[in-house]
Amino acid sequence: MHLTTSTPLVSSIMASLLEGTPPSANGPSDESKITTFLKFTTMGVIISAIAYGVVFTLAVMSFHLLHKTSLDGKKRIHYLLFAYIVFMFILSTVNIVAAIHMNLNAIVSQTLPKTLEVGKNVGAVVIVLVTWGSDGFLLWRAAVLYEGVSTARRKIVNCFIGFLMVAQLVTGTMYFLSNFMDALNPPRYSDSIFVAFACTTLSINWIITGLVVGRLLHFRGKVSRSLGADYGTPFGRIITMCVESAALIIIFSTIFLVLNLMKKNPFSFSRILLTNIYVIGPFLILYRVAQGKAFLTSSNSFYSVPGNSGGQRSATLQFNDRGRHTLSTGNSTKIEVNISDEVHKDYYDHDRVELGNLSNSQIPTPIKRDMDTPI
Repeated sequence: MHLTTSTPLVSSIMASLLEGTPPSANGPSDESKITTFLKFTTMGVIISAIAYGVVFTLAVMSFHLLHKTSLDGKKRIHYLLFAYIVFMFILSTVNIVAAIHMNLNAIVSQTLPKTLEVGKNVGAVVIVLVTWGSDGFLLWRAAVLYEGVSTARRKIVNCFIGFLMVAQLVTGTMYFLSNFMDALNPPRYSDSIFVAFACTTLSINWIITGLVVGRLLHFRGKVSRSLGADYGTPFGRIITMCVESAALIIIFSTIFLVLNLMKKNPFSFSRILLTNIYVIGPFLILYRVAQGKAFLTSSNSFYSVPGNSGGQRSATLQFNDRGRHTLSTGNSTKIEVNISDEVHKDYYDHDRVELGNLSNSQIPTPIKRDMDTPI
């Protein structure tokens, strides 16, 4: 079938691509309109399939490395990460399979697929679950890093995180229900709900990533001033890891929202691709975790291995609650650095001292004798 390339046709095709509607009646014939439109929808599915390839690669490599580098005492967190990877990968697989199935049916039947069909749009359900998984992972990281702050600050951060979680759950649930309720299904409702849902995700990634980076910069400054600039390198790598993960989601979410504000809604590009982007974001973090560059050892510690360059080193950031050997009230922050030549250095907050879980034989005699004396 031969398609002319006149200006009206080009304008009609671009309108169909951006607005998610078929070309105007003043354009080519109905058969030509459907063929042209389906070419662009197919292109959107192909791009999404490429993104799914990235998801598959990250999932396999992360799974392999986590299994290979399992450490004693960290198996529980490994199992949780395994379950998370499998859950998100299954959702991404369902999304791309449903998109391909929808597109092939549209090509065979030569009809334009609808944005939403009540009870039939699997992608609308999957993107809600994927977004909850992605944002939940980010909120959890922030909550972990702020466990070591004062009680008042921790309550403020937790309340703020809780507010964002509620907003995400409400907008996500409304969009989820719009797939099954006729009253919410018309595009003027469902699209507005999805925009609100995407705005919440965008806000979470901006704000929470800022909190995480700010916390890490705070610790990097303390370590660099006390132990030297070299010991701040692991923090810089973790910061870069967090920023690049959030930036991926922020960029694509912003593009989608800007197009919606301009009344331009790319049909195949938006929801299908966003689902895979929301999976790639946390998978980038998990892949670095699997490499040993950053590891959450428990609900109150963060483990980082900067690599083999410049000598073998490891660094452990622990945000610990008051233990049996803590010599002050409240919470304390401990940063421990182990050097390959077995030199052991501890850095403590200027206003608190913590001995960790040292045995009595490991505690120097003067300190052991004054254990009960307040500092």
